[in-house]
Amino acid sequence: MKPYPQSLVALIIVFVLFEGIVVTQTDFLRRSYWGDESHIIATIRSFGDDMSLKAIGDYREVTPPLVYIVYALWGRLVGFDLPALRLLSLVFAFAVYLIFHRLLFELFGVGLTAFLAAAFLMVNPYMIGTSVFVFTDMMTMAFVAALVWAVFHERPLVFFFSAAGALLCRQYAVFLVLAAGTYFLVRMIVRVGRSPAVMIGAAVAAVIPLVSLCALWKGIAPPSGLAYWNPGGGFVYHWDYVSVYVAMSVVYCFPFVLLTWKKFYTDRRLLTYSLAGGLFYLAFPITPSKVTLEQTSHITVGLFHRAVKTLLPISAVEHAFFLVLFILGITVLACIVRDGWMRMKQGDATFALFLDISVVFFYLVMPFSYQNWEKYLLPLLPIFFMRLLMFRREVV
Repeated sequence: MKPYPQSLVALIIVFVLFEGIVVTQTDFLRRSYWGDESHIIATIRSFGDDMSLKAIGDYREVTPPLVYIVYALWGRLVGFDLPALRLLSLVFAFAVYLIFHRLLFELFGVGLTAFLAAAFLMVNPYMIGTSVFVFTDMMTMAFVAALVWAVFHERPLVFFFSAAGALLCRQYAVFLVLAAGTYFLVRMIVRVGRSPAVMIGAAVAAVIPLVSLCALWKGIAPPSGLAYWNPGGGFVYHWDYVSVYVAMSVVYCFPFVLLTWKKFYTDRRLLTYSLAGGLFYLAFPITPSKVTLEQTSHITVGLFHRAVKTLLPISAVEHAFFLVLFILGITVLACIVRDGWMRMKQGDATFALFLDISVVFFYLVMPFSYQNWEKYLLPLLPIFFMRLLMFRREVV
């Protein structure tokens, strides 16, 4: 058996067994709504009754309508009861792992590496939840996986549909479209690749459907959704959100950071800058967003934050712990930024540059969100996994 088929079969077996355990333990068939499922499914059912332009023009969500429409079409086929709708989430999860696994194998040529990285993504607590419940994340992740694969292979048609699909699921996916456009612009300048100009055109075209919706909404989201979820919000860059994503990137990529620690933590000059960068965390510590505090009972930004707050109930100790994580994370981020800058100066427009640029655009785009949450790292995690594994290859 060749390495890829062997690794793929192992992944499929693990997926079936693991998701079987998850489905059983979460009482997939009988459990009532979980978290945001209640309002998401209500929106899906409303689209099941009406998919007109008027319905798309205003509904009580802040995310674009593609997820709701696709689940509504699925519901028309198999029914709108919870198990039927949740089944589609499992289908999208399976697609995410298959695409990501394939890309990892194509990048590194090692079946075990592809299997372990895909399996680690599978056991992420947020991936577990979004794979069995009805949220907007897993369909977004499927488009993100296809988008990254299309960038790697320079497939403009696949890129267009996956990029447009990702944007029509979650607006923040624009960070990957911007990264891809920048990456292929560099490739066009240094004359690398088969068709960078076509890929740039595909990136521009992919934004048009979302821009058209924004024109219909007269804003970045449906009016009713903005009024309900982000009243009086505005378009603001939240510096404290950066602290969340920098610190949590170390948590959710920990095995890969550990494998590559020599790349990041033996550079004294880089560590000195990172220690100084810790002042940023002191100025902008991790705190829940205003919207989260006003609309929910949550006083944390996610599962890990909640666990730390429980184990370290003294605020000063909690923030000292996250300060350490922030310094570790900012070191990794600085190394990625430095690597991307050097590659651009040297005209090295390989796939690693796209990953570097994607990380930068994530931190430029995501803090504009009205809410911060650990889960929002999900689209960046495969990017981080691949980039850190490339660093690992450099230091061994």
